[in-house]
Amino acid sequence: MKNSNYPTAQWLMYATLRLLISNCRNKQSEFLSFSPAYNDTFLSNLNLEVDSAEALPSEEMRAQEHSQLLE
Repeated sequence: MKNSNYPTAQWLMYATLRLLISNCRNKQSEFLSFSPAYNDTFLSNLNLEVDSAEALPSEEMRAQEHSQLLE
C-alpha cells in the first residue's frame, strides 16, 4: 500500500484547515486590507472544499473497493 504524503493524520489536517479559516474570519478586516479576495464567499467555499475532501473515502477504503472489484 502507498505511504501517505504527509506525516500527520488526515483528521488533524482538516481540523487545522478549519482553524485557519476560522481565524481568517475572526480577523477578516485585516485580511481584506491585504487582499479583497478574503471575502465571505471565498471563506465559505474553502469550508465546502474541506468538507468535500474529508467526505472522500480514505486510501484504504478505495484500495479495498478496488480489490473487491478484482475478485
